[in-house]
Amino acid sequence: MTDAALLDAARILDGSPVPTFVIDSSHVIVYWNDALARMSGIPAAEVLGTHHQWRAFYPAHRPVLADLVVDGAPRDLLEKFYRGKYRPTEHCDGGWESEDFFPHFAGEGCWLAFSAAPIRNADGKVVGCVETLQDITERKEAELHRREAERQLSEIVAGSPVATFVIDNHCRVTHWNRACEALTGVMASEMMGKSEIWRAFYPY
Repeated sequence: MTDAALLDAARILDGSPVPTFVIDSSHVIVYWNDALARMSGIPAAEVLGTHHQWRAFYPAHRPVLADLVVDGAPRDLLEKFYRGKYRPTEHCDGGWESEDFFPHFAGEGCWLAFSAAPIRNADGKVVGCVETLQDITERKEAELHRREAERQLSEIVAGSPVATFVIDNHCRVTHWNRACEALTGVMASEMMGKSEIWRAFYPY
């Protein structure tokens, strides 16, 4: 696949609402769509033909996920730049995905999920990479609120002098407080994740 063919393939994404950019095998930006320009505040004219894909995301030069995919996704560099935050893409051989918080986006910052997939020629050689991004701030904030609610519930249940347990929608025990241990003689370690709650109260 020539650079021209790579660019033609990238232009298929022109109308996509998904922020997207494409780099070639030399890490040069060959495509930067309008959705990404709006998200990053960087128009395509400023970055096309450069190695400045990092500018949209980081304050100093460093590889983005697409760069690592073009280079074969070396594990040492994945660990260095995306430690604990990267995983292989399920539906793409050689692709990787990650997510992170970017404080300079959207005024107060936002969470982005990004996925980088290799572009191969007819011989299977990697000739570039397409990276797409998604704003997942609402999902992350919902997760944060859920974790905080769970933390508060745990504190309330644990500190209650009344024997209290909590089950989830599968009837599995998620909380079993000390008062419940004292009343039943059954330790929380024996009940957590179990659905046969009756065993703590009845002999049959």
